[in-house]
Amino acid sequence: MRHRWLAPTVVFAIVGGVVSRSPAPLVAQTAGSSKTGTPTRTWSPPRTADGQYDLSGVWDFSTITPLERPGGLGNKQVFTDEEAAVFEQEENRRQNRDLIDPKKGGAQYLPGSVIPYNEFWYERGDKTISSKRTSLIINPPDGRIPPLTPAAQQRLDAQSAAALDEQLGYVRADSAEARSLADRCILGFNAGPPMTPGAYNNHVQIFQSAEHVVLVTEMVHDARIIP
Repeated sequence: MRHRWLAPTVVFAIVGGVVSRSPAPLVAQTAGSSKTGTPTRTWSPPRTADGQYDLSGVWDFSTITPLERPGGLGNKQVFTDEEAAVFEQEENRRQNRDLIDPKKGGAQYLPGSVIPYNEFWYERGDKTISSKRTSLIINPPDGRIPPLTPAAQQRLDAQSAAALDEQLGYVRADSAEARSLADRCILGFNAGPPMTPGAYNNHVQIFQSAEHVVLVTEMVHDARIIP
């Protein structure tokens, strides 16, 4: 199986294409000449026997670029190389579980929380995507998920209330069916939808036939068949 490296792409509806961030194989490069005399190289993406683009392989979509743009960045869409290096250093430091003081809290943990896992168990990305974008979301311009509509918020509130044991004050757990799909490791996390980078298991294996593309995620081993 070939191992490729994929620049992360947020997919909400249709898989339209992927962009590799690895150098093109030498066998796919052809030398030419430019006005300066420096050889130029072109690359043709591999294709299947029936002429379709060949996306098959194992792809890594890990990155430290967040799904949503940090609030302090406003409408800044792209880092400079220097800014990206600073962001990577600070974000890797912030997320490192071994460096969090439980008394003070850090990352998503409140002061006094128990840090359940140390850094050994994490395999998140430590670099921004190659475009240096400040978020994976490119629209709206602020790089953030729009708020729910009032009707959607009402539905969410109703679902949360239905799952809550009012006497005990926490979510019911009488049986597996009472728990969420994510709790039961059936769906969610970075397995999608949408497939976004997570703390670990940031790989997807792609199989192709003449009629279908299959995405098998490392997280929860979910398989999506796309006609």
